[in-house]
Amino acid sequence: MSLRFLMIFLCLSTTSWAAELLEKRAPAQKFKLDTIQGERYKLTDDTGKVVVVSFWATWCKPCLQELGFLKKLAQKHPDRLTVLAVSTDDANTISNVRKVAKRKRLTMPVLLDQDGSVMGLFNPRASLPFSAYIDHAGRIAATHSGFSSGDEDGIEKIVLALLDEQSKSKSNASETVTPPSKAVGKPQPTSATADLPQFQEKGTPAPIQNANPQKPTDAPPGADGE
Repeated sequence: MSLRFLMIFLCLSTTSWAAELLEKRAPAQKFKLDTIQGERYKLTDDTGKVVVVSFWATWCKPCLQELGFLKKLAQKHPDRLTVLAVSTDDANTISNVRKVAKRKRLTMPVLLDQDGSVMGLFNPRASLPFSAYIDHAGRIAATHSGFSSGDEDGIEKIVLALLDEQSKSKSNASETVTPPSKAVGKPQPTSATADLPQFQEKGTPAPIQNANPQKPTDAPPGADGE
């Protein structure tokens, strides 16, 4: 069975929603891909955001259904959530990616993974659709294969939980403990310093104080040697 037919089989064999947030999360593999506009996108461009990496193909109907819902979800949280539509179309169908993206009015970044290198990092089984949910710290928080009617509630539950983690993280980071400041002023003299003797400036003779001053009297007669 060729890889193309295997992917079609896995795409048609959709499963019900069963994803849960992982307690132990590994860092998401960093990658770079070109967009359909010819720009270069890096996963690190969305550091601090919640990111949903959705792998799809133009011939996969469940993929397009999931992308339609993810588009609406991203529009509700434009500053905190990024949805990446990673096309896995090969050389036979890659020319249809721009047409489908325009017809479906996909407003999220549409990336081209023609050789499947990025899909191999996140989705070794090559099942479609496949979504990886990356938390604000850049870790894989959940993954899910397939899409069917009713999965919307599960997807939104996962996304809202990750957005809540993001909000709590920002709140904790903004809370800082500021110690009370002490006013620093000119020191005031205490009674101890007030009682200290005052010294004259250098070079100025201090006046001589007589311990027992007496009132001067007239000199007695004959004091001048007469």
